[in-house]
Amino acid sequence: MPISPGDAPAAVISRGLEVHAGFSTHAVRSTVAATAAYRTVLACELLGAVRALRMADAELPDTPLREAYRLATSALPHIAEDHPLSSEIQRAERLLDRFSTL
Repeated sequence: MPISPGDAPAAVISRGLEVHAGFSTHAVRSTVAATAAYRTVLACELLGAVRALRMADAELPDTPLREAYRLATSALPHIAEDHPLSSEIQRAERLLDRFSTL
C-alpha cells in the first residue's frame, strides 16, 4: 500500500498559527526562553567549577581566570555538605554579568 505525504511523520512548527504567517516572532520568543535556560545552565557550571576548585585548593595563574574565581568565591558561599543549591544558582546567575568586564 503506497504512503501518501499526509501519512509520513512530520514536525509541526506552526503551533496553531497560520501556515503562511512568518515565524520570526515565534523564533524570537523561543530564543528568549532558550537564553534564560542557557543562563541557568551556565550558572550551574560556574557553581560546580567554583566548588571543585575550592575542594582542590587549586592555585590559579595570574590571568583573568584568577579574578573571576576571586569574584565568584566572594559572592558564593562555601558549604561543603549536600544542600539545596537553588539560592546559590540564583546568586551565580546574577554574578554572570559581572564577568563580562574582566
